[in-house]
Parts: sequence; structure tokens; C-alpha cells
Amino acid sequence: MKNFAKKILLLCQSFLVLFTVFSFLGRDLSPVDYWWITIWGLFLPWLLIGHILFIFFWLWKKKWYFLFSCVVIIGGIDYYKAFFNWNINSPKDYKSSTHLLSYNIFRLYQVGKDVSTFKKEFRESISSFPNLDLICLQECSNQNISTFKDISLLSHSFKHPKHGTAILSKYAIIKTGTVDIKSKGNSAIWIEINHVQLGHIRVYNLHLQTNRITKQTQELVNNPDFKDESTYRTIYDIFANYKKASILREEQAETILNHIRNMKKDIPVLIAGDFNETSQSLTYELFNSKYQNGFFEKGGGLGTTYSGIPLLKIDHIFVDNDLTVTNSKVLSDKFSDHYPIVVGVTRR
Repeated sequence: MKNFAKKILLLCQSFLVLFTVFSFLGRDLSPVDYWWITIWGLFLPWLLIGHILFIFFWLWKKKWYFLFSCVVIIGGIDYYKAFFNWNINSPKDYKSSTHLLSYNIFRLYQVGKDVSTFKKEFRESISSFPNLDLICLQECSNQNISTFKDISLLSHSFKHPKHGTAILSKYAIIKTGTVDIKSKGNSAIWIEINHVQLGHIRVYNLHLQTNRITKQTQELVNNPDFKDESTYRTIYDIFANYKKASILREEQAETILNHIRNMKKDIPVLIAGDFNETSQSLTYELFNSKYQNGFFEKGGGLGTTYSGIPLLKIDHIFVDNDLTVTNSKVLSDKFSDHYPIVVGVTRR
């Protein structure tokens, strides 16, 4: 290999290592002051792919430089497990567990008028979860709730009075409430039920601050004209909007956790929803440091939950430490711009 080409590749690998370390730091740094570091958390899956390519390349060239990427991958294994995991769940895990499903359904716009087909296919998707007792929906309407009640046979529900978060339950709801997260379009709600297997539990359903950059991002990906000055303005707007939304999500997470702390402390909680944040963010870590992440504990394969951008996982389910996570799965249904996620739990 020519000396100049080798130096260029090593420089690229060095930047790759640096940006990967930045992505690791995203869980511990606030976007208020360090957004230029925390933004790299969005790209961690792609950075991982870059490291794998460098490992194969340097091994092919019989150079020891592959060790740089090996060290980064081994050192960040717990970070990768939040979006790519290798657990194998047995049918026994499904049968003995209580399941919670979380799904941003985008008001079923992608379903259109063919609701009967959606009901049939979605019913088949959840058939492997015999004890699906709780469903948390985001971006839903009252009509959507009726549709999911028909599919799941869960007869009890509570919906935010103004926004699109709702919880469906097999068991009677004994308490309900909302958490004011200071947002015009996003919301958080909770319910309490007496569950036969889990006992008295509280379930939170969150839809944290939306980035409002999807349309801009898709236009940029489809028409990347870097000779046009407006392209750079679009890139600036995307990062500016993301920074603003990230700061709001951090504040909203603190508000929700304060609400949990101020409620009765002897009741196990389940926290599900569309967090609009990857696992490499402070918002995620605020929950992750106190509760179990279902996919991290028992997930298998890729954890992608947003279909609009490959390898993006922004939907999460967190489980109280008084409960045991037995299985976790991301379903592959394409009825929304998000994929549904399921977590199975039992009482310790």
C-alpha cells in the first residue's frame, strides 16, 4: 500500500474513533452545552459499521491497525447492545410472561381505508404473545383506540384529553393521570391497575418532543445538491431543530421522573413510548440509570424502530427493577413510520 494512501486511511480511522467516543459520551453530556458532541449518538450504528469495515480491510492488508477499531468495539459493547442484541428468547419465555406493546401508529394514515386487512395482519403479528395485557399507543385517535380494542380484546383504556397518547389494558384501570411536559403536541399519561401476575403497577406512556426534521431530512437525502446554498441552510436548520428538541426532551424526562418519585414508591412502574431519542442521549440515560431497558436485557437482532431512517431506535420500554424482563422484540409491521416493540415481564 502506498504511504500516502495509508496515511489518509489512518486519518479517517482516527476521526472514526474520535466520533465514536463522542457518541459514547452522549449519555453523560447535556445537549444544552455539548450538542456538537451529543449529536454523534445518532450515528453510532453507522460508526460501528465503519469500524467493522476497517477491521476487515486491515486484516486483508495484514496490518495491525485493525486493533484500533477492535478496542473501540470491545470498549463500547454495552452501548451497541441497546440497538443490536443477540439474545434468543424461547417460547416458554413468551407463555409465562405478561407483555406490554408500545407503538407510534401515526394515526394509521398508512393503513388508509383497508382497516380490515390491518386488523387481520396485526392480529397475526401479536399472536405469539399470549398474554398481551397492555398496549401503549402514540399519535392515535379515539377511532384508532376502537380498532386496537377490537384487535387485542383489551376492553379498558385511557387517552390523553388533548393529545394522541393512550393506554389499553386487559384489567380495570383504577387510577389515571397526565404529566404536564410543557408541549403543544406531545404528552405523557399514566394509569394504575391491579394485575393478576404483577400486582399493583403503574404504566407510563410517553411521546416526547418531536424533532420536526423528518421532511427536511428526507428531502436532503433524496436531493443532495451541494452546489445549492439552500442545501447548507437546510442542514443548519436540521441541526438547530434537533438541538432545540433534545434540550426540551431532557427537561421533559426530568419532569416525568420527578412525577414518578413523588408518587407512591412501592408500586413497580413500566415506562414505554416514543422517546424521539436514541440510546446515546442523556434523555435515554436518565431512565436507563434507574430502570431496565427491555431490548438491552432480552432483545435479539436489530432494534430499529423508525422506518424513515435506517438503524434508528427511538422507541423504548423501561421496566422497574422489581420486575424481571423475560423477552423483547421489535415487530416488522409496516403500518406506520414506526415499528411496534414488545417486552415481556414477570414478578421477581
